[in-house]
Amino acid sequence: MEHLLRNVKDATISTLATDVSSKLQALKGLRSRLGEIGAYLELVQDGKLPINHDIMTYLQVGRSDGGWERGCTGGCCCLGNISSSVH
Repeated sequence: MEHLLRNVKDATISTLATDVSSKLQALKGLRSRLGEIGAYLELVQDGKLPINHDIMTYLQVGRSDGGWERGCTGGCCCLGNISSSVH
């Protein structure tokens, strides 16, 4: 009986480890994408790239609930400063 319970426990730990690993990979991907967005916004703010209104519209839709502005520190990923200059 104990060996059966041990197998169930090991399978649960393995599944949990796989889930955590998958979520970690997804977060790394998100971090990378946000870094790309931040770099783009910095270049636009510095005048090194023209504003792409399709991208800005996409970002506006993503922050329509104001969630991205909460906790904004004014760094390169602060969308409030960039998007307000577009209007």
